[in-house]
Amino acid sequence: MTDTVGPVTDSLLDQLRDVGDPLTDSLLVSLPDPAAAALWISDRSVPDATLHAWLAESGRLPGEVDWARIERGQRFFSRVGPQALVALLCRGLPECYAGAKGAALLMMSGRIAASPRRRVMETARFVLAVMEPGRLREAVPEIQKVRLVHAFSRQMIHRHPDYRPELGVAANQEDMAGTLLAFSALLLDSLPRLGIVPTDEEVADYLYTWRVVGGLSGVDERLLPASQAGALALMEQIRVRQFRPSAAGRTMTAALLTMLRELVVQPVPWIRGLSARAPAALMRWLLPGDVADILDVPRVKDRIVWGSAAVGLGRVAQSTVLTDGGTLWEPLGRALIEVVYRYGSEGERPDFHMSAPHV
Repeated sequence: MTDTVGPVTDSLLDQLRDVGDPLTDSLLVSLPDPAAAALWISDRSVPDATLHAWLAESGRLPGEVDWARIERGQRFFSRVGPQALVALLCRGLPECYAGAKGAALLMMSGRIAASPRRRVMETARFVLAVMEPGRLREAVPEIQKVRLVHAFSRQMIHRHPDYRPELGVAANQEDMAGTLLAFSALLLDSLPRLGIVPTDEEVADYLYTWRVVGGLSGVDERLLPASQAGALALMEQIRVRQFRPSAAGRTMTAALLTMLRELVVQPVPWIRGLSARAPAALMRWLLPGDVADILDVPRVKDRIVWGSAAVGLGRVAQSTVLTDGGTLWEPLGRALIEVVYRYGSEGERPDFHMSAPHV
């Protein structure tokens, strides 16, 4: 993986919108029985030599990897865990829904409509799995599962009666790059609005970690910017190209808000009205105004209250150093991560299960 990535042209993004994950897509075509891949997703049995070869190839790390930088990036995420999860759920995911074409493709998968809470929490748990300090190697099978799920989804979505080629390939390179940027560059960009100001080294290490995850996820290296400035520039380019009002984007955002209200209200029912408005308030606090409008995020009077509280809490937590050298948020972050793992899944980590389609 090189330290520099050249400018990304609209022509390149147009081309990559018609590209999914060639390595994994070719696997499903070449397997005598695609159910073998679905079986591995469920219980990790490897009944086919072709699948075994794909597991070896897809698990190969992208070039020389600086494991010290990766662990520093993961530990940074751990230190800012609560703010990172707020940024993910109240900015990263909503921005993924603002692309009209990508949102339409997501809705055709049926997974978000059928179980929005589980789908959103699977995404959050995936992020937490790859960000667990010192355990990226152990997370490779989870990344491979997601690649297989995406490949199955492409086959199913392309047979959907509403699918149109002008939408692009399902889970295409442009959309996957946008998702990766939402989890990395946009998260970093949101932290100052939550009271956390990362150092230059923390920004560089966290972004580097996601570049490695992106390579393992099958994202084209040309769409993995090496700097925060480059990442934000690419995200802005994707915004201009793709962000439009859409029924699918509004539906998924409404489902996300409903799930977050349930998550927030349950532990603090005595302030139900105030806490129920927190998700929309924080979305309005973190999202660019035009993006929030595209997604029809409600305008709530508590936006400044919740935003100011988030900034204050972040500043206090970042400045409070514990006896072990960590910050106040680290133990709180670990507890919150455990809540996320348990919420909606009875304490079980997701298996990303999907039945094999008929091909």
